[in-house]
Amino acid sequence: MIKKRNHVTDYWNKRGETYSRSWQSVAKKRLSSLETGLFKNAYKSIITTSNKNPVKVLDIGIAIGRISDVILKYDVSLYCTDISETMIRLCENKYKGNIITTIK
Repeated sequence: MIKKRNHVTDYWNKRGETYSRSWQSVAKKRLSSLETGLFKNAYKSIITTSNKNPVKVLDIGIAIGRISDVILKYDVSLYCTDISETMIRLCENKYKGNIITTIK
């Protein structure tokens, strides 16, 4: 099991540097738009009905933060993690100045 986890971690650490470019095609942009739209509606209903302010959100498998972009439009404390240290580093750089906590 550990060997398999290390293989997956190694793959995403290497893939992380080019992963965001893979979402630039028209088809993947459309898919991303549909996916983030679903999350936007779900988060909006959860966040607006919560009596905790800010709402704490855990994004497991943050990757390049496509979903986190949607979440950060609301008053939230965002906690995120990923199996890939590369993805975490990319998101730490992307979200400098926003209230997020990366969990390694």
